[in-house]
Amino acid sequence: MGVRHFNFCNLTRYPDVAGAFNVNHISEMDPASMIAARNAIRSTCAFLDRSGIEFQIQAGLLDALEEKIEQKTRAERQTEPLRRAPEAPGVHRYTTRRQQGLTRNCLDPWSFLLINSRREVLPCCWHHPVGHLGFGQSLRGILNGTQMRILRQQLLTGELPLDCRECPTRGWISPESLQKRVNRYRHPVTGRLPLHGKPPSLKVITRSHYPVEYGKGWHNAEENPGIADQEWRAWHWTGRSAEFSIPNPHHDFTFLIRGSVDKRKFSDQTVSIRVEDELLDTFSPQSARFQREYRLPAMKAGRKPSTTFRIETNRVFIPALTEPGSLDHRELGLQVYELFLGERELAR
Repeated sequence: MGVRHFNFCNLTRYPDVAGAFNVNHISEMDPASMIAARNAIRSTCAFLDRSGIEFQIQAGLLDALEEKIEQKTRAERQTEPLRRAPEAPGVHRYTTRRQQGLTRNCLDPWSFLLINSRREVLPCCWHHPVGHLGFGQSLRGILNGTQMRILRQQLLTGELPLDCRECPTRGWISPESLQKRVNRYRHPVTGRLPLHGKPPSLKVITRSHYPVEYGKGWHNAEENPGIADQEWRAWHWTGRSAEFSIPNPHHDFTFLIRGSVDKRKFSDQTVSIRVEDELLDTFSPQSARFQREYRLPAMKAGRKPSTTFRIETNRVFIPALTEPGSLDHRELGLQVYELFLGERELAR
């Protein structure tokens, strides 16, 4: 037949389409059919192995199937139902509960990336975007940026974000075993990293990162590849005021802003931050670069579906009026390098 590789995948269930051939997930069959399907998968894989044909089977598929068989055939045992991630109505993923102390058996943040049609960069097919090529971020900067580094640390320690906990494609493994896999992948000859087998020491753990929607008051993203520090290589200029919003988290969350002001032009420039029109903070950066982090209670987010933030500054300039030869007539306030809104906590 000319087929050289087989891939058995754990699929996502979408709503039925009228007039189409709609199928159910394998774990929704009756117990006898599920057992027969499991045995057929195992025998097929054994045949492919004996025949020297390459194949891959996602661990989440057999995990979900085995757990469902156990639930239906051993009713006397109390087991947790298959967990379903919060998706749109009629859409859900099939995954299994995690045993305490385990992490996902996943090398994707080290070996894989996905760029979708919106130019968003994703570490795998299930995780939310970790960067956007349209916001002046370079691909190298995203892959070596804060979000990707934290995601790798989360996998290595088992402090998983929601997307990883609900992943239907990767099985479970101990953090120590995953660390060894990463060592072997990154250093195939020695299999060793400077960590010497010890888990990384974390100062901050990120639980989740809410998507940010930029509103009025922002200029197009810019980047200076000549800046050595990647954390300060790409930015957005604001005007006198700039707005952005996130989906209302409905619980306590962390807000971090990293930016800079031009001290050569203004020594008395101040920055004000408002949440739902309520003043959160006003400060005058002591140096050009600044970073502020706030822990906000749920009531600060308001009652609307989304929560709006506004950054204001008392000083702006127009390069064409202050810099000889400049044709830039934009009104510029401050540079913003990072907006983080989500779940972070100090590691203990």
